[in-house]
Amino acid sequence: MKKRTHCLMALFLCVLLFAADASARINSPTNWRWRNDDGTEETASWATKEARQPATLVGSDEIIRLRFDNIHGFDCGELKVKGAGSDFFTLYSDFFCYGDSRFLTDGEPAQRRLARDSWSEFSYHPGGVAVESPCLIMAPPNNTFQEIELCLKVKEGQGISEGTYTFQLPDGYPTRVGLVYKHPRAATVSTLSPLEIAATSATGRGNLTDLGLRYPVSYGVCWSDSQDPDTSCSRTDGGKTGSTGVFGHAMTGLSPGTTYYVRAFAVNTGGTAYGEQVRFTTLSSPDTEEPRVTGCNIGENDDSVSLNITPMVTFSEPMDSESLTPVSLNLTTAGGVKPPFRHVYVEASRTLVVIPESDLPADTLLTLTISTSVRDRAGNSLYETFVRHFTTANPGADEDSDGVPDSLEKFPGDSSRATVATVTNTGHFTLDASVLKPGVTLADVRTLSEFDPSLGTTGKPRDAEFPDGVLGYQLQSVGGGESVELPVGMPSILPEGTRVYKVTEAGYVEITERCRMEGKTLYVTLTDGGAGDADGEVNGTIDDPLAVAVPKASPSPDTDPVGGTDQGGPCFVRSAGWR
Repeated sequence: MKKRTHCLMALFLCVLLFAADASARINSPTNWRWRNDDGTEETASWATKEARQPATLVGSDEIIRLRFDNIHGFDCGELKVKGAGSDFFTLYSDFFCYGDSRFLTDGEPAQRRLARDSWSEFSYHPGGVAVESPCLIMAPPNNTFQEIELCLKVKEGQGISEGTYTFQLPDGYPTRVGLVYKHPRAATVSTLSPLEIAATSATGRGNLTDLGLRYPVSYGVCWSDSQDPDTSCSRTDGGKTGSTGVFGHAMTGLSPGTTYYVRAFAVNTGGTAYGEQVRFTTLSSPDTEEPRVTGCNIGENDDSVSLNITPMVTFSEPMDSESLTPVSLNLTTAGGVKPPFRHVYVEASRTLVVIPESDLPADTLLTLTISTSVRDRAGNSLYETFVRHFTTANPGADEDSDGVPDSLEKFPGDSSRATVATVTNTGHFTLDASVLKPGVTLADVRTLSEFDPSLGTTGKPRDAEFPDGVLGYQLQSVGGGESVELPVGMPSILPEGTRVYKVTEAGYVEITERCRMEGKTLYVTLTDGGAGDADGEVNGTIDDPLAVAVPKASPSPDTDPVGGTDQGGPCFVRSAGWR
């Protein structure tokens, strides 16, 4: 009986030891981390922020290094990737074993690479995926450190798919290592309208909006007197970058009075990407003509001007946006107070847009001044100082709570109808909720500039303009989840090609398919908690900020797009906090 009990106890201990060994194998102590192939074995950077995290490999030309601890020794014959993806990857070079290294744990570089010197009667080999004898790399002695590194790349012509591939280290546990593979993707770049066009030079510009895979990206502009220039033509070299944004490069050696075609380009491992082709013509002779102001959306001595007006000034020729500064622009009251404002210069229309940071003071005389320090692209100063005087409205109370002071609208005391002036001074919007079911009212009726900093720019069309700015309003007491069609009167007849956009801090989303147009009236279909409702909630209130885009006017004679739309858009020159 005792003998049987002893046997059962021994069997139980064996099971415990087996379970402990299995548990140890599940919780592998082997540490690993991916490294970039961007330096020596001591200087290469880490591909991940932390150890034991998958890295990303892009394309068949990239190489990535895997560094891992040698804790228990490895079978050299098995020191290769195994498991999912093994048919698509190959070891790019020999593996190396490093002694006295604490790179993974302490971040210290390898102290020495082990070679064919003898240690404890075992030879250490500097590499090769097939090490014949001896077949084991033994665990390092106590109180020493040892790490192994190998390089991987995709096999040529394997047609590998994007995804996460898992490899297995030959440490006996096994330890699984993840690697994400992605195909190369070209960058995205657009061509902006050239600036500072002279007889023999101009500034070519582009906007790098997506770096693609993999960056850094080489970029610049290329040009020719023939269409569709590429990088084999005259070009600039902006070096390499790891960030997006607008850039400008000098194009020199041009011929006077000649039409050129320019494209921005960006090169990465995914190939060469080009922006749209833009045409420009150099000056036949040096430009000595002084620019003039040809228009303003506020008349001299206008009164009852909307408090949220955005003054707009148009010039006779393209201007140097860098000359629009706190020194050259000024907005002030008769008492010397300077309301803070920002400004935007729109190249396509040669228009300066002044955007006050808040409503202007009521019933106040203000003066907008543009000094002769403003210059055109050739460096000529403004012909004369531009001065415009105007007086803001005295709005009074908003008894019907629709967001528009009663004295400034056609329907005072009626919360189901409202008129509101555009910020561009082109006229008024008219909203009529009285045609909907009884009880529906308007609230928070307001207008904004398309350049208002609270609005996003993602999805904003480059081939259209917004002459009336942005209209915002709420419909209240709508049935939960109900759809309505609201008529919106516009300041002018809607031309062919008009598009309608929902505009929020996230950007622009086209909703033309939910609208119909008849003359000066836009009919917008909105659903509480659904299409057209910015708050996205079924709560009986529809929040609808929208903007109407019309086809852009004819481009300027010296810069215009060819074979596409002008992607230049406005040149943003912010002047926050001017006082």
